[in-house]
Amino acid sequence: MKLAVLASHNGSALDAIYNAIFAGELQNLELSLVISNNSDAKVLQKAAAYGIPLKYIKGTSKNPPLK
Repeated sequence: MKLAVLASHNGSALDAIYNAIFAGELQNLELSLVISNNSDAKVLQKAAAYGIPLKYIKGTSKNPPLK
């Protein structure tokens, strides 16, 4: 099964999933894409290092985030 990861910062979830797949804890999964809305996100560098295709999606919000 192909799996995409959505992330906007450091990519700790990507690390955990990648390591679990590599260790055989998650089987029949393929990390096929990493998507981020933050062009400076460290997760994009990690995806490149892991050889996972990546995509930056520039987004704007019409409403300010909730506080």
